[in-house]
Amino acid sequence: MKKIISLMAAMFLAIAPLSAKERVVPSTRELSPNKPSAVNTVKAQWDIQMNFEAAGGSVTAGLPGTETDGTNIYLIQWNGSIIQKYDMEGNFVEEFTIDGVSEVRDLAFDGTYFYGSAVNTAVFKMDFTNQTLVETISIEGAPTGVRHIAYDSSNDTFWGGDWDSLFEFDKQGNIVQTGPAVESVYGSAYDPYAEGGPYIWLFSQAGSGGVLKQFNIASNSLTDVSIDLKAMVTNINPTSVSGGACSTELLVPGTFSLMANFQQEPQAIYAFELAVTASEDAPDAPTEFMVEAGDMGALTANLSWMNPSVTVGGSSLTELDEVIVKRGGEQIYTVSDPSIGGSENYTDNLSEGGMIDYSVQGVNSAGEGISASYSVWVGPDAPGNIEDLEATQVGTTMDVELTWTNPAVGIHGGYLESIDSYTVERDGEVVATIEGTATSYTDNAPAVGNYSYKIIPENELGVGTSNYADILVNDGSIVFLEDFSGEFPPEGWSVEGGPNWSSSQSNNAGGEAPEAEFGWNPQTIADQYLITPEFSTNGSEAITISYKYSINDFNGQDYSLHLVSSTDGTNWDEIKTFPNENFVGEDEITIDSNHPGFGSETFRVAFLFSGNSYNINYWHIDDVMITGGEATPDTEAPEFVSLEGNTQVVGNDMNLTLVVSDQTGVPSTMEATYNLTGSEETLVMNLSKGEYTYTGTIPSPEEASSCDIVFHLMDTVDPANTADLVKQIDFVSNPIILDPVTDLEYDYTSGNNYVDLTWVAPGGNPNPNPVVGLE
Repeated sequence: MKKIISLMAAMFLAIAPLSAKERVVPSTRELSPNKPSAVNTVKAQWDIQMNFEAAGGSVTAGLPGTETDGTNIYLIQWNGSIIQKYDMEGNFVEEFTIDGVSEVRDLAFDGTYFYGSAVNTAVFKMDFTNQTLVETISIEGAPTGVRHIAYDSSNDTFWGGDWDSLFEFDKQGNIVQTGPAVESVYGSAYDPYAEGGPYIWLFSQAGSGGVLKQFNIASNSLTDVSIDLKAMVTNINPTSVSGGACSTELLVPGTFSLMANFQQEPQAIYAFELAVTASEDAPDAPTEFMVEAGDMGALTANLSWMNPSVTVGGSSLTELDEVIVKRGGEQIYTVSDPSIGGSENYTDNLSEGGMIDYSVQGVNSAGEGISASYSVWVGPDAPGNIEDLEATQVGTTMDVELTWTNPAVGIHGGYLESIDSYTVERDGEVVATIEGTATSYTDNAPAVGNYSYKIIPENELGVGTSNYADILVNDGSIVFLEDFSGEFPPEGWSVEGGPNWSSSQSNNAGGEAPEAEFGWNPQTIADQYLITPEFSTNGSEAITISYKYSINDFNGQDYSLHLVSSTDGTNWDEIKTFPNENFVGEDEITIDSNHPGFGSETFRVAFLFSGNSYNINYWHIDDVMITGGEATPDTEAPEFVSLEGNTQVVGNDMNLTLVVSDQTGVPSTMEATYNLTGSEETLVMNLSKGEYTYTGTIPSPEEASSCDIVFHLMDTVDPANTADLVKQIDFVSNPIILDPVTDLEYDYTSGNNYVDLTWVAPGGNPNPNPVVGLE
């Protein structure tokens, strides 16, 4: 039940979010409805054993459910039915669906079957090998549905619950016991190894959004241990939150691991070392383990390492019976008489290539020690990823020129022998296939608008990919088109009135993530504007405003949503009022001279939330486009900086570079006129914020000379803003270069101290003085 807010508290601009407010969040991330809380973090560093991003399948987000059988890692879609399969190194294998299974949040594995639920009291029992639903377990008397789930191997039962609940149930659906209240839990994992356990680790969206909390099974209570996993990892989206979790002994031999799935785009999966399972007297892991694939795609792998010199417990190692080498989990070589701390190497000859997983591990009378692992691609590889993809519009035509740099190595880091072809994608649709090797392609866009391009290289071994190159194709009719894919607010846009407008990594409005979002938290009572840049409607008959939007209402009271316009940013006129109800769609609105303020050169529009933010869930806006007006011209003069180029010219033409800097950030035009020996030329540059370079040629004078070239610069927006840039140039006449002489001979007479030389001049002309005496 919602808390009652006092009138005095409601008058503050921002109030802390209310934990009782339940939310439905239609996003690729599934977010806890509860407010964050402080985290009592244990400052213990867990080793990261591996990590990967789930970017191999048809979807790359919304896959929080995570589990492993020790051979593969599985991810499951919370808002769909897709199950993705990765190997233990994080390489994509396949994706599939199971009839009758969808919207599963977390996964558990009992050694044979996988289990999960769609946040209700029905738990799916699934066979991932045969991709079938074995049965559905109905939990009688469950206090809540099951979001997170973990298998307790000691009792052959499960621990599960929703965001704030935890309970134990058996495979027949009977409740065994109910645990304490928990907070914002999405995934859970069983841990029989940590001292004082066994435990259930609860992966919570509290605090940073990615926190592990420890539950003691024996005492049926939460401990004080809390681990901020999100703070331990790098290269993760700041908005990511916890997803599913699982644990395994089969990732790194001799250790027990916890896998945590961070909900972002794409999903990020990290494995952390929880405990050591090897004996304290067994050998520690070998060091300096490295595997190098054979050159030029040869099917060989060269392994090298240093044998362990200490035990798992950290004491000096006094016994090392053998060191075993495994490929793909199968033993392929044994060092039968290893020296403690000594160096070893081994060459593996393979019959076929691919991603090969190797491990080396010491053995003594205490048992097998901890292994060191290394994966390498052996043999020829599919193309790696295209780099430096750029898209450039050709003038104001509909042609888009794509340029890129080809990969130097394969997609798995292996030897790249060739690229046979490329697929060109525009907004996810194939528009062309290029045969052979290329570094450019010109596409004809079907209409003005925003486009996203991708180039996919291919050879007989597979395909690579590239980053996206985004471009606005504009024939001059678009004032601006904003998809909120960059910084927020975008350049030229502004937010006024409160803190609730932000960027969201979601696509609820129907466009591509990210999008603009008005959110309920923090609770605010105010008029809050998301304002476009200024543009001119002077001389326009009409303008058209189009956008995508979605409204996620909470109670429909005490707030209103508007599209408004202004000529001064202070006084606003109504264009449209939105209903206070759930909606997803798009608008295209035309306004003309009948609208207040139309014809102004400082026109702007805004999305306005007015009222109490607590009464809405979210308002999302995307792909805002305005056509028919004109962007407001630059009113500030550019700064003319310098001339750069060579100072001495030999020959007919001089190459000269002109660099101009305009830091105003609004497009302008600059004209530069130069004079040289009576001739005059003019060049025109269209500028926007940044530095621009013009390279041209100036004909040299007929006679060699040294003179000053004067560039007279004038800002066409502000003609009074002028500057003269002077550069001294030395022109050097072309020297006459003749062919060498021929038939050179000499005659020396002893005691004479002279040498007589004779030759034939170039072109066969006889030397007028064919004899030259040299002393």
